[in-house]
Amino acid sequence: MIGKGMAISNTGAAVSYALQQSKKPEIVHRQFLVGKNPKEITGEFKIFHGHHDHCKNKTIGFMLSPTIKDGKNMETRDLKELSQRFFKEMNLENCQAIAIAHRNREHLHLHLYVNRIDFNGKAQNIGFIGIRAKLAAEVVAQQMGLTTVREAREQRLAQTREIRGEIKEIHDRVIIWNRPGNFEDYMKAMKREQIKVLPFINKQNELQGFRFEYKGTNLKGSEVHPNMSMTRIAAQLTIGSFQAKRMIESRAMGFMGRTVRVSERLARGLREGSLQFSRRLVKSKDRGMEI
Repeated sequence: MIGKGMAISNTGAAVSYALQQSKKPEIVHRQFLVGKNPKEITGEFKIFHGHHDHCKNKTIGFMLSPTIKDGKNMETRDLKELSQRFFKEMNLENCQAIAIAHRNREHLHLHLYVNRIDFNGKAQNIGFIGIRAKLAAEVVAQQMGLTTVREAREQRLAQTREIRGEIKEIHDRVIIWNRPGNFEDYMKAMKREQIKVLPFINKQNELQGFRFEYKGTNLKGSEVHPNMSMTRIAAQLTIGSFQAKRMIESRAMGFMGRTVRVSERLARGLREGSLQFSRRLVKSKDRGMEI
């Protein structure tokens, strides 16, 4: 089961989204609330929001996602128990809260909203809220006999062992024989081998990593092999020191017809890649060979 959490400012919009009829919503648990629609629920939250003027994000939103297999076997009472255990693990069992299940897709999941301002006007701590939600979800999954994130990952890796081996073998062949000088050359070479490389660019316009689609399987680079993370691929490119230096200093590079930002993580890979290429050039010259 996956757990995510973040503080939010617009309570009404969040609850309205969760209760859209197209999501096939079901309120499975509520704490110190009687409202049945977004306006009533938000109004009850706001009674206590007014007791803390200095706090901007006065609601905490969580999402819990059991595996598809676990979700199919969970009834309303199970989802209620799941919500209660999660709130207790997060020390939020004495706050106003509501848990809403979405059943519009095969992958059942829960949206939970908690009033960050308690009955005494005190704001609940939101430090590392995402990490804490993840850890709490793991604990609750173990308590209820559900699949944890680690178990799901291990199962996925076992099921894709053969595919991962094939992708890694093709990757090694492309790096050795094609010697791509940038990510786009690498992606084109992999595509010729029937592997689609899918880049992920975040909201900060930074290239974050790659996914690999092959024979109906879609995997993150780090799932395929540790040497296939974005940083490690960058370190394997045949990239000159001048070009690498320019991208690192400007913190930008051209990619697929646009300019993307170069993160510190990517910069490390580019720096290492240019150093390795320079060493190979020196060795080839010493041997009287061209690279």
